[in-house]
Amino acid sequence: MMVKMLNNLQHVFVLKILLVLVIQTDGFGPKHDRIPTPKILPGETNITVREGGTAVLPCSVQYLGTKQVVWRRVEEDEYLTVGKTTWKADEALRINHEYKDNEVTSWDLRIVKVRPDHAGVYECQITSTTEYLRHVVLNVVGPPIQEAGKIERSRNRYRHKHVIFSAAVKVTGKDYVELGHRIHLRCNATGGPHMPEDIDWFKDGDKIDSDKYQHIIMTKYHSIKHRALISELYIDRSSMSDTGTYICRSSDDVISSKSVTVLLAESPNVKRGTGSLHTLTDSASFCGFGKLYLVFLVTLSIWLPIT
Repeated sequence: MMVKMLNNLQHVFVLKILLVLVIQTDGFGPKHDRIPTPKILPGETNITVREGGTAVLPCSVQYLGTKQVVWRRVEEDEYLTVGKTTWKADEALRINHEYKDNEVTSWDLRIVKVRPDHAGVYECQITSTTEYLRHVVLNVVGPPIQEAGKIERSRNRYRHKHVIFSAAVKVTGKDYVELGHRIHLRCNATGGPHMPEDIDWFKDGDKIDSDKYQHIIMTKYHSIKHRALISELYIDRSSMSDTGTYICRSSDDVISSKSVTVLLAESPNVKRGTGSLHTLTDSASFCGFGKLYLVFLVTLSIWLPIT
């Protein structure tokens, strides 16, 4: 009887130890094996855009996992976007989605042709939680830059002629590239009195992003001197599938295109203009055989008189 009681006490003691271990490790696996908690990264929270321009409200998330990112206006209950889908019937609203390093994804809310009623406080939030969110304030100033130019011209029509440059986009680069060589295209986008805020690239009508076109590298930078946004597209080693029409579109919805053809060059084993390497090798072999045959004849002519 005493032995049975001791065994029961031992079992209870072991169970208590296991329970403590489970509580301390939050499960049977170590903490570093758990899925990381998603978090919204710091970013700009106050955006000012002139009426008619394009506003980009930033929101980057790390360790999103299976959750979704949603945008809404603070004063409204309905969602504007859920993931990559736009829920509100407003053609001005778009989502700029991009994969980055260290499991970071960007879910920027882009508003084109901004109107005064777009001004307000916007909220970027991770679904299934009210803990992870951030607010971005959008300020809209006016009138649009074109209208402001017209007013200025009207005021000064008796003093001087006022000139406003129109937006323009130009793509430069080679039309033909040999297979395996680099493709390099350059898009120069000017926005007239203001600088474009973004540039998108398309191939045969399909938008180029880092997820679908992993072999394509795109860079963007501003040229203050020329009041332009410049984007460069690189393909280090071209393939036949890279043949197509590449389109550059600015945030002002102005586009330019460039058709690129990848050429299948001659095989490196072919000597251009004089025949193949194989033919040259055969000729060399024939010459070598001729020399041996000549030596044989000379030797034969020496030994024949003796015999």
